[in-house]
Amino acid sequence: KGNVLTEIQMSTKGMEDLQRIKEKYGEEYAKRVTMEEVGVGMFQNPKYNKGKPYWIWFKPLRHDPHKIPEKELEIYRTYAKKLDEIERKIKERKEKGEDTFDLELELKLAKDKLKTGRFRMAEIYINSLENKLK
Repeated sequence: KGNVLTEIQMSTKGMEDLQRIKEKYGEEYAKRVTMEEVGVGMFQNPKYNKGKPYWIWFKPLRHDPHKIPEKELEIYRTYAKKLDEIERKIKERKEKGEDTFDLELELKLAKDKLKTGRFRMAEIYINSLENKLK
């Protein structure tokens, strides 16, 4: 047995979606669906709640659904460029036959910290690598 008749509508501002909701369920539901928070959805199944739509809140997101501030993106880009340059220098040393294991390990740690947004830790590793590569 399936839930063939179940309809789910998450928060939307799409005009086609809003018009369809307004025609099917009324203007009250069309207005409400635009104001719901992230993670709240309107469910409708004719066998439940006398066919009227009802709202379900899914468990909270484990990530931030909002845009990353431009300042943080600029820091990320700056550090990413530095890490690319450091990686190039390490590769050159490795091709010359030098032991680069410690440098590669520290580079990996710096990249991991950058990926998780821990800019201060990434900066510490980057500064350390730049000093070692002088």
